[in-house]
Amino acid sequence: MKTLDLVITLLDDCIFSERNATEGAHQALDYIPGGALLGAVAARLYSGMPPAQAFDWFHSGKMRFGNAYPLTTNRQRTFPMPACWHQAKGKSPIEGDKIEAGKVWRLDKRENNALPENQQPQQLRSGYLALDGQLAETHKSFRMKTAIDAEKGRAKDSALFGYDALQAGQRFYAQISCDDAMTAADMAKLETVLKQPLLLGRSRSAEYGRATIEILKTSQSLPSDKTASKEITLWLLSDLMTLDEHGQPTLSPAPQHLGLPKGKLIAENSFLRTRRYSTWNAHKQGYEMERQVICKGSVLVFKLNDGETLTDKHIQQIASGLGVERQAGLGQVWLNPPLLTGEKPQFATPAPLISKPTEHKEPAKKPELIAWLEAQQTQKVSKQGFAKEAKQIARGYQTLMKSVRELKGLDTSVHVGPSHSQWGAVLAAAKSRGDLQIFMNATDGSFKPRGEGWKDEFWQGEQLVSFYNWFRNHYQQQSSPQYIQHLVREIMAKLKNDKGGRA
Repeated sequence: MKTLDLVITLLDDCIFSERNATEGAHQALDYIPGGALLGAVAARLYSGMPPAQAFDWFHSGKMRFGNAYPLTTNRQRTFPMPACWHQAKGKSPIEGDKIEAGKVWRLDKRENNALPENQQPQQLRSGYLALDGQLAETHKSFRMKTAIDAEKGRAKDSALFGYDALQAGQRFYAQISCDDAMTAADMAKLETVLKQPLLLGRSRSAEYGRATIEILKTSQSLPSDKTASKEITLWLLSDLMTLDEHGQPTLSPAPQHLGLPKGKLIAENSFLRTRRYSTWNAHKQGYEMERQVICKGSVLVFKLNDGETLTDKHIQQIASGLGVERQAGLGQVWLNPPLLTGEKPQFATPAPLISKPTEHKEPAKKPELIAWLEAQQTQKVSKQGFAKEAKQIARGYQTLMKSVRELKGLDTSVHVGPSHSQWGAVLAAAKSRGDLQIFMNATDGSFKPRGEGWKDEFWQGEQLVSFYNWFRNHYQQQSSPQYIQHLVREIMAKLKNDKGGRA
């Protein structure tokens, strides 16, 4: 079996709905479902594949896109909280961001399923933990929105809704596994797609969904205990959807329903939670078949029949997932996990840390957008600098008008220099670089050496300078349309405060 270990970093808030109901409060999942990764890859590759290859990749279960769970603060991989663990009610086992092993019990391992001193048990139902007991926490945001009436161009009546989403900046660990039949070329094609920025979850055309993926160099495997005992334990690392011998969904599966040796489910030693939902297929613009699943974190205990035992083939089958819809991350289980072997949690030494995000070398040929952005950064001043410089120049504009009036012996009520509407024409031209160049170089327009207002002169040092030459000089020093826009707006603001006025 081949695997790719991934770390997903959310650049935007991402929406992964717990259910698709349109009524009631919206609830988001606290993890990234494997189906979201599958959809992101399929959106890039599906249309260019032959039907047989597309089926193998995205429908057969030969390639499995696992769920992504949050990393701990010290960058360790986490797993869903085991449903078999219980605490004494009202006595939290969490100290800081870690579970205290002495305050948690696996209830089915206790005599009469009771806690010491007849304390009332309370199930641990949520959260994610690393193998050393470290906990991981996900952060969500909620935003209210309203639909827009296309005809009226305003908020639509009775169309207020909200989105619950995973906050940007969080990192999640996921694993993609596939059968050995997948070639090296297939894996290389998959890696190429994953190295590109992806859009995940709902409302991707708005401000949600951007994420990047880092492919880890080392793979993390899970140790399984192939015991000779007739009793086996499965810890569900993702939701499990199973079918009985009649092809109908079942929430109390026997091991043979999972492709394992015949036996039965020991209900009194198992801890199950279930849910039902239908996933939305954006390509089909419709819902898929309803899934009735046993929730991640559940613990199933089976007893095999006499003469039945697990073989190496069964171990490989368990490693590649059980049940149906495995391509979307369902059916990932851990056989006889060491963490759950005893009455108390068997925490291991800290697992290897997931590496910090690496800085990738720049490609030989930069994308056009990156090249353009870097070119903008080489400008003489930044956008914020434009505003500061424009304000400084505009402060002296009224002094220039005063100089013109003194030179001509005019009253302060007489307007001199370009009018408010003339500056407005400059501002309109500065909306784009091409229009601004045409405006500045035209010989028959309003901007010309002998044009009204532009020809007015003032003393600058020991020589006379017209407003035309003064403005052209500033344009030649900094021809950025953004700078010209800032400068003209500041000048127009000064004209409003000038007593002399000509529209």
